[in-house]
Amino acid sequence: METWDLYTANGEKTGQTMVRGEKVPAGCFHLVCEVLVRHTDGSFLVMRRAPEKKIYPGCWEATAGGSVLAGESPLEGARRELREETGIENAEFTPMGVLVSELTGSIYHSFLAVTDCPKASVVLQPGETADYRWLSEDEFREFWQTGNAVPIQKRRMLPWLKQMGYVEPDCEMPLTVAELVDLGICPTCYDRSHNFALYGDPAETTLYENDLFTCVLIGGPRAPGHTCIISKEHYKDMMDIPDDLCTAVYLFAKKAMNALKRVYGAESVYLCTMCDGPMNHFHVQLIPRYASEKRGSRNFVKPRQAYIHDPEKIEKLRQLLR
Repeated sequence: METWDLYTANGEKTGQTMVRGEKVPAGCFHLVCEVLVRHTDGSFLVMRRAPEKKIYPGCWEATAGGSVLAGESPLEGARRELREETGIENAEFTPMGVLVSELTGSIYHSFLAVTDCPKASVVLQPGETADYRWLSEDEFREFWQTGNAVPIQKRRMLPWLKQMGYVEPDCEMPLTVAELVDLGICPTCYDRSHNFALYGDPAETTLYENDLFTCVLIGGPRAPGHTCIISKEHYKDMMDIPDDLCTAVYLFAKKAMNALKRVYGAESVYLCTMCDGPMNHFHVQLIPRYASEKRGSRNFVKPRQAYIHDPEKIEKLRQLLR
């Protein structure tokens, strides 16, 4: 069982501990170390993550590292992780920076480890690393600039990478939906709690909202008027939702389908739902079918189109859905 010390955002111990796998308590942080390895000949070590890893399986990364164990200092944790993941024990460590992430409840301590170890002596750790390569400085620079690097790692190391000239000074790393999913964080909940930082303010496309669900126009519609009804709470699929929510959603969906026919002139409106995963908000999609289109299930997978904002149609829908 792996135990971690808990810290404040300022890096002070709280006197509390937690077990790996538990959720980090609100307002607390645990320490994570990461080590970038450079050989004395100027080349850099990159490791391929084991395919069974939950986050970024099989991807190449430029550091060894992991959580600092209870009682360890960041440097002690860095030395241990480097030894466990690469077998490298003889290295000179230099701090590269500290980053506090409220997103993951972690304080990241980055180190540069310079070693003269034989290059073929790297040892892989089962379940953690699957392969390794030594990159020349030019290859290392290309590694960061071509999108091959693990995005969240690149973001943490960005100040140092800019300082060393491995990425452009104006390089930015906006948070992506894929990163949040990989971290086990619901993008929809993150978007709401961070002032709509991912998808933008939905005020213009929201047709209706109550305590149970929101109804919005889809940004990349399969047809004009493509609409989605989204629960505010997490549910894996329809089988999990409470009866009162099920009743409310489908009664509202019927009302919305009639409104879409009236406002958009659709011949019919198809209804579908597919929620299958650990972080879903139950949702129902309403996809209009027009007279010029064939009937049938292919309407569920029509090519997505550019969203065209039509304030007049939106206002009519809002009036009908009140």
